Amino acid sequence: MCLCFRDAKPVLEDYTDSDMAGDLDGRKSASGFLFTFAGGAVSWQSKLQKCVALSTTEAEYIAAAETGKEMLWLKRFLQELGLKQEKFTVHCDNNFSGCLILTGNSYFVLALIDAGADINHRDSNGQSVMSLAVQSGNIDSVQVLIEYGFVIDHSIDRFLHDAAVIDRADLTELLFLGFADIDVNSIDSQGRTALHVAAIHGHVEVLRFLVSMGGDPDAVDYNRWTLLHYAASEGHHEAVEFLLNCSMFVKYSVNEDGKTAFALAVEKGHSDLYNMLHLGDALHRAARIDVHAMKSCIVEGVNVNGKDQNGWTALHRAAFKGRIESDKTLVSNGAQIDLLDGGGYTPLRRAVKGGHMQLQCI
Repeated sequence: MCLCFRDAKPVLEDYTDSDMAGDLDGRKSASGFLFTFAGGAVSWQSKLQKCVALSTTEAEYIAAAETGKEMLWLKRFLQELGLKQEKFTVHCDNNFSGCLILTGNSYFVLALIDAGADINHRDSNGQSVMSLAVQSGNIDSVQVLIEYGFVIDHSIDRFLHDAAVIDRADLTELLFLGFADIDVNSIDSQGRTALHVAAIHGHVEVLRFLVSMGGDPDAVDYNRWTLLHYAASEGHHEAVEFLLNCSMFVKYSVNEDGKTAFALAVEKGHSDLYNMLHLGDALHRAARIDVHAMKSCIVEGVNVNGKDQNGWTALHRAAFKGRIESDKTLVSNGAQIDLLDGGGYTPLRRAVKGGHMQLQCI
């Protein structure tokens, strides 16, 4: 029996794996690795782990630790022989790669990089270690990978989308700091931006940060769904409120099926959104011309003190138009007479500006 070296490059390669509770008596898992150099096997091991792993991730992590120690020793040994290894290849399943990231152990990631691991390697699906780091929310590992020169592929990588899914505004900020050319409005296979993803999940802090970085709150996907369509459909009250403050006209956008965000909220029974998406507008219109329509809005539960984009309430509008009956109806149903609009005017001052002095007697 002898070692056979092929006519291959003098490069160190590793094959590693583990099982889960393969020992039926002690329930211990097994770790195994095989290192080759220039095509010939130079180091191998297969043995039971010293402790009982409670998950496949833990079993893979233990195997990774054993492999990493052997890897570092072999690298230094080859360097003494004048065969310095700039990088090496680790052949493993997805669980092995994932466990390095999912454990959040940035020290081990650093050790692998120091040993020559290629941080820009991608699997057959185009997934990278950075993808795993972002998806698992391990900000320390993301920081390490950025510092050591991970190269983003804008045609594949959707790291902002991944961070939006897990509601990590801090991770999103780090990605912007680490990748100056990252596109805040990049889209996925469905035409959705990272803002769409945040809206679907109701992650307001991520929405707020992305908008501050130039994200388009009026963006539509391939089905003509806006961020507001998704937030309203899922019943995310705070997200809907934020998006309406970003764009007062997005509530009138219709998707491919001709539905507004309000229509979707009605379909899903999110009655707490009716006021923001529809009833408030209807009340403001009715306050100027139609007392009966205004009373209908009140019966449906409209917020009588809701403001428009200029800070006007329905009472401001009715007062400015001199609609005495409308003013009385609003006040009797809880409208506040001392609220200030965007210009610092109360409803009474708007009435005076409109030449309706008689309203001072109501």
